[in-house]
Amino acid sequence: VIFEALISAIFKSEAQNFNLTLKEVKKKLWLSINSDNDSFNQLNSRINFDLASYTIRQITNKHHASLNTFDNDDGSSQLVISFPLMALN
Repeated sequence: VIFEALISAIFKSEAQNFNLTLKEVKKKLWLSINSDNDSFNQLNSRINFDLASYTIRQITNKHHASLNTFDNDDGSSQLVISFPLMALN
Protein backbone atom coordinates (compact mmCIF):
# COMPACT_ATOMS: atom_id res chain seq x y z
CA VAL A 1 0.00 0.00 0.00
CA ILE A 2 2.79 2.42 0.91
CA PHE A 3 4.70 1.72 -2.31
CA GLU A 4 1.61 2.14 -4.51
CA ALA A 5 0.57 5.36 -2.76
CA LEU A 6 4.02 6.94 -3.01
CA ILE A 7 4.65 5.96 -6.64
CA SER A 8 1.22 7.22 -7.67
CA ALA A 9 1.73 10.49 -5.80
CA ILE A 10 5.15 11.07 -7.35
CA PHE A 11 4.02 10.43 -10.93
CA LYS A 12 0.52 11.97 -10.77
CA SER A 13 1.17 15.17 -8.85
CA GLU A 14 4.95 15.51 -8.74
CA ALA A 15 4.96 15.37 -4.95
CA GLN A 16 8.40 15.61 -3.39
CA ASN A 17 7.97 15.34 0.39
CA PHE A 18 6.17 12.67 2.35
CA ASN A 19 5.61 11.92 6.01
CA LEU A 20 4.61 8.39 7.05
CA THR A 21 3.12 7.50 10.41
CA LEU A 22 2.25 4.01 11.58
CA LYS A 23 0.67 3.47 14.98
CA GLU A 24 -1.61 1.14 16.88
CA VAL A 25 -4.72 2.65 18.47
CA LYS A 26 -7.82 0.82 19.77
CA LYS A 27 -7.00 -2.53 18.16
CA LYS A 28 -6.36 -0.95 14.77
CA LEU A 29 -3.18 -0.26 12.85
CA TRP A 30 -3.31 3.28 11.46
CA LEU A 31 -1.23 4.20 8.41
CA SER A 32 -1.08 7.90 7.62
CA ILE A 33 0.79 9.30 4.62
CA ASN A 34 1.07 13.07 4.22
CA SER A 35 2.13 14.65 0.94
CA ASP A 36 3.18 18.19 0.08
CA ASN A 37 0.82 18.15 -2.92
CA ASP A 38 -2.75 17.09 -3.76
CA SER A 39 -1.44 13.58 -4.36
CA PHE A 40 -4.26 11.51 -2.95
CA ASN A 41 -7.37 13.25 -4.31
CA GLN A 42 -7.65 10.72 -7.18
CA LEU A 43 -8.29 7.97 -4.62
CA ASN A 44 -11.72 9.49 -3.91
CA SER A 45 -12.82 9.28 -7.53
CA ARG A 46 -14.80 6.24 -8.63
CA ILE A 47 -14.58 7.34 -12.28
CA ASN A 48 -11.04 8.62 -12.79
CA PHE A 49 -8.55 6.36 -11.02
CA ASP A 50 -5.36 4.57 -11.92
CA LEU A 51 -3.89 1.14 -11.26
CA ALA A 52 -2.40 2.29 -7.95
CA SER A 53 -5.83 3.45 -6.77
CA TYR A 54 -7.32 0.12 -7.79
CA THR A 55 -4.57 -1.84 -6.03
CA ILE A 56 -4.89 0.19 -2.82
CA ARG A 57 -8.68 -0.28 -2.80
CA GLN A 58 -8.31 -4.03 -3.37
CA ILE A 59 -5.83 -4.39 -0.49
CA THR A 60 -7.97 -2.35 1.90
CA ASN A 61 -11.10 -4.30 0.96
CA LYS A 62 -9.34 -7.64 1.38
CA HIS A 63 -8.22 -6.71 4.90
CA HIS A 64 -11.49 -5.00 5.91
CA ALA A 65 -9.65 -1.70 6.27
CA SER A 66 -11.04 1.80 5.92
CA LEU A 67 -9.54 4.32 3.50
CA ASN A 68 -9.89 8.09 3.79
CA THR A 69 -8.25 11.00 2.02
CA PHE A 70 -8.09 14.61 3.11
CA ASP A 71 -7.14 17.80 1.26
CA ASN A 72 -5.56 20.44 3.48
CA ASP A 73 -5.87 24.21 3.11
CA ASP A 74 -2.17 24.55 2.28
CA GLY A 75 -2.49 22.33 -0.83
CA SER A 76 -1.13 19.22 0.84
CA SER A 77 -3.07 15.99 1.17
CA GLN A 78 -3.30 13.02 3.48
CA LEU A 79 -4.12 9.35 3.04
CA VAL A 80 -5.30 7.49 6.15
CA ILE A 81 -5.92 3.74 6.25
CA SER A 82 -6.94 1.81 9.35
CA PHE A 83 -6.47 -1.95 9.44
CA PRO A 84 -8.26 -3.96 12.14
CA LEU A 85 -5.81 -6.08 14.12
CA MET A 86 -6.49 -9.76 14.62
CA ALA A 87 -6.01 -11.49 17.95
CA LEU A 88 -3.20 -14.05 18.02
CA ASN A 89 -3.92 -17.32 19.78
